[in-house]
Amino acid sequence: MSARARFERAAARVECASWSPPSGELRDLRLHVRVSGQGEPTWLLLHGLGGSHRYFGAAFDSFAEGGRLVVPDLLGFGGSRDRAGGDYGPDEHSGALIELLEQLAANAPVYIGAHSIGTLVALRLAARRPDWIRGIVAFGPPLYSTAEQAQTHLAGLGRWVRFFALNTVWARWACAWMCRNRGTAARLAQWMRPDLPVEIAHDGVAHTWHSYSGSLQQLVLAAHGLRDLERIDVPVRLIVGKQDSVVDVELLRRIAATHANVQLEEWPGGHDLPLTHAERCADALRALA
Repeated sequence: MSARARFERAAARVECASWSPPSGELRDLRLHVRVSGQGEPTWLLLHGLGGSHRYFGAAFDSFAEGGRLVVPDLLGFGGSRDRAGGDYGPDEHSGALIELLEQLAANAPVYIGAHSIGTLVALRLAARRPDWIRGIVAFGPPLYSTAEQAQTHLAGLGRWVRFFALNTVWARWACAWMCRNRGTAARLAQWMRPDLPVEIAHDGVAHTWHSYSGSLQQLVLAAHGLRDLERIDVPVRLIVGKQDSVVDVELLRRIAATHANVQLEEWPGGHDLPLTHAERCADALRALA
């Protein structure tokens, strides 16, 4: 690892040190979900690949003071990893959220803050239920123009991304091993990602191969997100870190320049802005209402 990489990793560790576990009631409904507050509006927070409701830490708890805060584990992840799910595409993920919000009677109006692949789920949810969704803040959205461009972009991020992002026998074996040895896998994840809070690193292995690879293939690599974005007219605020190699920032700039409802902001930081810049992310979401 280069000196610059070590410095950036240490800096990220310091920034993430402000994270603390969130509060709220954990409930098992269609999805495992953290709920707090009451009334309107509903603030729905959606984590990214390999995340859970804990990704949005205590800095976001204040949303429960002005409405209902709903933070689920997406289908196949965290406490929802054992939920029945044949496929893990945008319709399956958004359908589980629709059912969850109906169970909670928290389906309108809804403001969404989403990270990474959670942003793709948010866009499909807004396309399916435009009567519910009032606005979206998307942190680090992995939007790509075509499936080929998505695969090329991710493959260019390095061998470890290629190893886990592409459907290889080694990736399937590694994920199967993690499912059989979750305790050891959690400790290994903590060692490999010392820049993350321990709880967040541990949540990175709380899924199955089917949910991980299915979500990656059907959400990111299938490149449906851009079409969903073009179908909706609610305000969408795209926020990316200037050091975030996951996003295609040139594509996002073109989208913002040609869609009246889309705004793009580029902040200092990487892919995990809700961890490293939690208060600023919360302020951005709060500005929607």
